[in-house]
Amino acid sequence: MSGKYDIVIVGSGGGGLTAALVATSLGKSAVVLEKGPTIGGTFAYSTGLAWIPNNRHMQAAGIDDSVEEACAHIRSLSGGRHDEALLRSFVTNSSAAIAFLEDRCGVPFEMPDNFPDYYSELEGGKVAGRHLSSPIFPAKEHLPDEWRSQLTNSPYYAMVPASWKEIQGWGGFGTVATWDWTMLAQRIRDDYRAFGSAVAGWMLASLIRQNVAVRPHADVRSLVVDAGRVVGVRASTPAGDELFEARYGVILATGGYDGSEVLKRRWDPHPMTVRLGAPTVDGSGLVMALEQGAAMAMFDGQLLVPAYNIPGEAAADQPLYRLFIRELCFPGSMVVNRRGKRFGDETFYRDLCHEMVHFDPLSQEFPNLESYFICDQEWKDRYPLASVMPGDVPGWMISADTPAELARKIDVDEDGLTETIATFNGPASRGEDPAFGRGSTNHGRNGGDPSVQPNPCVRPLQGRLYAVRMALGTAGTNSGLVINHEAQVMHVRGDPIPGLYAAGNVAANLAEGLWYNGGISNAKGMTFGYIAVRNALDAAPVG
Repeated sequence: MSGKYDIVIVGSGGGGLTAALVATSLGKSAVVLEKGPTIGGTFAYSTGLAWIPNNRHMQAAGIDDSVEEACAHIRSLSGGRHDEALLRSFVTNSSAAIAFLEDRCGVPFEMPDNFPDYYSELEGGKVAGRHLSSPIFPAKEHLPDEWRSQLTNSPYYAMVPASWKEIQGWGGFGTVATWDWTMLAQRIRDDYRAFGSAVAGWMLASLIRQNVAVRPHADVRSLVVDAGRVVGVRASTPAGDELFEARYGVILATGGYDGSEVLKRRWDPHPMTVRLGAPTVDGSGLVMALEQGAAMAMFDGQLLVPAYNIPGEAAADQPLYRLFIRELCFPGSMVVNRRGKRFGDETFYRDLCHEMVHFDPLSQEFPNLESYFICDQEWKDRYPLASVMPGDVPGWMISADTPAELARKIDVDEDGLTETIATFNGPASRGEDPAFGRGSTNHGRNGGDPSVQPNPCVRPLQGRLYAVRMALGTAGTNSGLVINHEAQVMHVRGDPIPGLYAAGNVAANLAEGLWYNGGISNAKGMTFGYIAVRNALDAAPVG
């Protein structure tokens, strides 16, 4: 129903749910408006990891960290593109936001063991401690039946109802063949949620307990402005057009624009991508803010990730593309282009994506965009590829007994692939990759198979070979609205737009610039959702 609230939140991802929890815990009223039929957004699709420096869990484990050390780490890797005030605001408030969610809202977090920063070897990096996640969420126990069906269950992780702490304790994804799949199957039957869906579930359960208004099927179309201040939103709902007024502020937590082909073509500097996030993330929050003169920062377009599609798999009436990250770390595999050549370190997806979008001005082509994952028989027998279990060979999967035969089947240069595998195999027999340093970082080795030594990511390819075509995917947006350290959306002329705040991927990555670490998007969403509410409540209310 239409109404007046202290805080109006658009979007139900991590930023939006955090904002609602903070508002209600501080004794204020809030409404969460979600365009889609389920709650959680891309946040619920995600790994659920949050990069939180200097958090209480690492302190309890005796792992040293500090605000200054974390800031120095990001500063040294941002390419000079970060905003110093935003950086300090994020690092200073992120641990406080998590503590608030735990202590005041009953949302649990835990620290997975041995989970390194992407750049743990560089200034300020850590080999463990900064990543937090939630334990698995027993939906039957904590949500009424009508809300269980309205909690987004990640199409990527629904079949793996395990926590990150458990997975790391089992040896990581490289040991997947040894996991207790009977126990996991029982958890699926009992409706346990994991990864991003678990965090969203704990948050939603807390909101339901406190009778906070959470409205799916509420498509916010425009901001309401009075005397230059944002005072509410208009939304299309099953009940018709409704007005939601905000006494203190409106918080945009709508995600980026990775679901909009029009906006991606307009704003992205790289080739078109396939979407891995929630289908409702279509840039609507950006457009509404831009209509009010909001400033936008253009970075590298999308947060790029390698992806793949298993023929026949779909979600929201579109082909389901999955993250192609962990599988690339397992030994007995490589990624090649149409020339049959490797072009990066497969254990670090950012390296691969950087090369996939490289444009050659002489040939006027993206030479690495069309690429293939190649693995051998031992890889196929040991590791799953999403729903394709170890040893299974579905009809769509291309295979051959020799590199030349495989190359012909996938239209890759025969001599190139044959030479690449032969050149790789010599050093690989010693666990080495002199070309690209595969498995040379803490993060890369963490994704490998610990039973393979001396390098858990490297061994020669031998026996029958298999190929899967890769795609360029997006798991979020880098470009977005300019916000200040108080999460206020900035006008193009340099002043905050009164009453308008933003959290999550709808805001540009000004806190970290060109640096990225797993879990940073989730962490920023929750942190700036926390910051936005606290600062909005410091302002004089409307009416």
